[in-house]
Amino acid sequence: MPKIIIKDEHISDAISKGIPVTDILAQAYEGEIADRKSKDAKLQDFDAFQMSMMDHGISKHSKIKDFYATTENNWLFPVFLDRTLHENVNKNSLLHYLVSGSPITIPGKVVEGTYLDLVTDEGNKDAVKKKRVTEGADLPLATLKTGDVAITLSKYGRAVEATYESIQYCTIESFRRTIEFIADDVANQEFDMAVDVVINGDGNKNAAKVNTTASQTLEHNDLLTLAMDVYDACKSPMDVIIAPRNQFMALSNMMIATNGGVGIIPGSFFKFPQGINNDVIVIYNDSIPKAGGKEQLIGATSKYGLTKFIAEGSQIREYDSDIRAQKKLGTISETAGFQKPFKEFARVLRMA
Repeated sequence: MPKIIIKDEHISDAISKGIPVTDILAQAYEGEIADRKSKDAKLQDFDAFQMSMMDHGISKHSKIKDFYATTENNWLFPVFLDRTLHENVNKNSLLHYLVSGSPITIPGKVVEGTYLDLVTDEGNKDAVKKKRVTEGADLPLATLKTGDVAITLSKYGRAVEATYESIQYCTIESFRRTIEFIADDVANQEFDMAVDVVINGDGNKNAAKVNTTASQTLEHNDLLTLAMDVYDACKSPMDVIIAPRNQFMALSNMMIATNGGVGIIPGSFFKFPQGINNDVIVIYNDSIPKAGGKEQLIGATSKYGLTKFIAEGSQIREYDSDIRAQKKLGTISETAGFQKPFKEFARVLRMA
């Protein structure tokens, strides 16, 4: 039975097309993979890369040195590293709670964001009011505006570097956990970048507005006021709270009825169809900066969150001679930035 071998051209093809090596292997060995699966039901959930690992006797109990027991598949370990690193960065990322939609790829490192202000822009505020329009007249027009300051994308990432001698006796499973730990750290750093843009804006006078708690402790009414303020601005319920340690603990100990309460007449209930006080995702993040020594938390509606921009060709999956020489094992990096198109999608709640 022919083996699935990762060749130089597969790597080049994956990099040029910006897709995983596994997808390239699936195309190159389509017939072989289909034939194997038809003969062995246990392989139904295996992808092309997993089959290549199996062909060379690599399992989770193998050691790193086993990748290099043969010279016919030199790319097996670098692709394993790349796959593990990139999969885990995305798997554990909390970014989707703050970013709306898919990332947008742009040709350079600078982009002028487009903004819609329905709160402070008097023209837009008037345009969205429901009003009678005479027959044949133009409808009120809300306008999108380009930001005064362009958003500059920054490069960030992490290199994973080690000598072959230092890891050759690690098991695949223990090494995978090390890579997952690094991937989690990369994902958390990216989330911290997004939190900073939510609070301070992207440079276009769109820092988050601030509410202050009534007392020095977090109370139910503080959260309800925050939720109503977010709803008034976006007409969408607050569904995400990002809180530092003390406020996360306070929130964890709160019990608020969200689906209804005893009504005015026994047997009846209040219901809240707008979702202003319905379920909220609470995320712990202790990197939220204090203001004047006071702790802050963020309330947001994920529906109108940030936009992520990525510079075209900047997502680096580094396969080079150093990797094949068993010196540098891999890197993950990209040039990216966040735009805050809707200023009012989030508010800060600051402790008194």
